[in-house]
Amino acid sequence: MTGQKLRGQLWQLSVKQEVYGVTRLEEAWALDLLAAFAPPANEGPNAQLSALPGEVDYLKTLRRMRALSTPLAAFGLRAAVWLLAWAPLWLDGRWLTSSRLQLSERCGLLRRLLAHKSFAVRELSLLLKLVASMALLGAPTVRARSGYDNVEPRVRAESGMRRKLPVLTEESNAADGGETRQTRHSVAP
Repeated sequence: MTGQKLRGQLWQLSVKQEVYGVTRLEEAWALDLLAAFAPPANEGPNAQLSALPGEVDYLKTLRRMRALSTPLAAFGLRAAVWLLAWAPLWLDGRWLTSSRLQLSERCGLLRRLLAHKSFAVRELSLLLKLVASMALLGAPTVRARSGYDNVEPRVRAESGMRRKLPVLTEESNAADGGETRQTRHSVAP
């Protein structure tokens, strides 16, 4: 890649970030929302998968996904943050953002939004859940605790019945005047 092409791509990336850059307020909303998808758990089956405070960089993942996406996808991520941040207002009539809710209330809110009757609300909620999942699996410590990379199959299953199938080939027979004929050969799996 030439230096001019590289500079052009870097310029396009910086322009995209300036046009679709997020404010500190939006980043605060996004951080609160993304962290609520996998809240800390001291007990139970999810305790080992929960992120410790400061272990996962949700904002870095969100910034990267926005920077490397199309303008429409970047807008979708921003719209998702706004929609979910103001969900207590339009869903419950409460004059506050989701960041002002307790963590348990925020988790319940996200659960309700993921099951909302409106397709757009469900999909934008799922989009942010995807960002949170990418951030969690991007943290080496969470990934190691989850065992994601060390999964062994529990059962060896056969792929089906084994049987010999005939294979058709083309052979030229000089006795037939150069015509092609098909013969059957048996091939073992």
